Amino acid sequence: MLNKSEVKEILDRYFGEGVSQKEITREELFEIFTTLKDATDESDLNHVLIENLLKHLPESVYFKDRESQFIRVNDYQAKLHGFEKPEDMVGKTDFDLFPFKTAIQKFADEQKVMEENAAVMEKDELDISEEGEERWVSSIKLPLISKDGEVIGTFGISRDITDRKLAELGLEKALSELTQKNSQIESDLKMAHNVQMAFIPKSYPSFIWDLSSNESALQFYHRYVPSETLAGDFFQVIPISNSQAGVIICDVMGHGVRASLVTAILRGLVGEMKMVTPYPHVFLRKINRSLNQVFRQLDAMMFVTAFYGVIDLIKGQFRYANAGHPSPIWIQRSKGVCEPLPAVSDNPEPALGLVNRFRYSSRTLEISPRDGFVFFTDGISEVENENGDQFGDDRICESLNNVDSENTDQLLDNLMAEVDTFTGGEGGLDDMCAVGLDIIRIADKSA
Repeated sequence: MLNKSEVKEILDRYFGEGVSQKEITREELFEIFTTLKDATDESDLNHVLIENLLKHLPESVYFKDRESQFIRVNDYQAKLHGFEKPEDMVGKTDFDLFPFKTAIQKFADEQKVMEENAAVMEKDELDISEEGEERWVSSIKLPLISKDGEVIGTFGISRDITDRKLAELGLEKALSELTQKNSQIESDLKMAHNVQMAFIPKSYPSFIWDLSSNESALQFYHRYVPSETLAGDFFQVIPISNSQAGVIICDVMGHGVRASLVTAILRGLVGEMKMVTPYPHVFLRKINRSLNQVFRQLDAMMFVTAFYGVIDLIKGQFRYANAGHPSPIWIQRSKGVCEPLPAVSDNPEPALGLVNRFRYSSRTLEISPRDGFVFFTDGISEVENENGDQFGDDRICESLNNVDSENTDQLLDNLMAEVDTFTGGEGGLDDMCAVGLDIIRIADKSA
């Protein structure tokens, strides 16, 4: 058992003159209580507890008998419950201070402490007064042991944590609401993704203008790899007639939700421009004007690179216009040549949405049976490896340079495999899209 001077020495260490209360940690307070369990002499308890802990500690301190009646409380505890003096609480229980549901839980905890002779550490409790006022406290509860080793009650300390707890509960509520909103957003994005993927062609129109074969004179293929749930790459095959096919491929600035919304706008615009689809330069002019109007209303800096070409099987021609898009690859199997398409003009023409009323130009090439084309977005050419090197147009040409292959679909497989190897299977940060076209036959100009 500690004598009076030993107990005083312990308390002076924490509560003596010049010691800041802020320096006392919860662990140190527990050490004090644990040490003082052995100080069972009544005169020592009265002196030590009343004169030091009970008078100066700015937290609720109490001592109870086996019936959970208060036998000692500090000034802070008494004032908290509206009593003028600590002595006024002696003999009362929590049933006098709290509603039954709150009081019975406290009573049960204290009975368990006495029964098991074990402490309850750092328990957060919601105290609701008879007036309905809510207050959160963090409590430590320990058995009160007599000098004979008998459990004669409980004692403990509680700290007001209402502000912290309300902040935590507010954060939990906000997190729960955010989780629900995120779940809804994810569900909406998944649906939008499914809608967007539904527009990717599962099959292509046939182009048969003569009776020489039932097979379409044009064959189309594609590879489409979005970098996120929603993508900003867009392509479409437009059946202008049974002998003319339009191919448009676009890349909206950025990716994700905003870019996908612009692709939806593009899809609608393409459907409205059917009257001018045979004329690539006019087609891009019309879409450019419409996009400029949309972007001005959105007050957003956006643009769309686009390439549009028309295969004319009767004339044996490929007419095309380019709005800041990577040049497609032209595979001339009869000549054993695989190279980018010649530029439309000496100077690159701007992406759609940048210059209102820009007059795009076009170019016409003579095509032959067995020719092929590969249209792609810069998500392929600009994809990077672990060293920061870009795949580049040269590697695209190299991967497609097997001109002996009669099937551009196989060349697309080779291209995507090369990209996968280049990136170590990591893919890219931008959407990747490639569209292949094989010309099976054209009209015989000599006939």
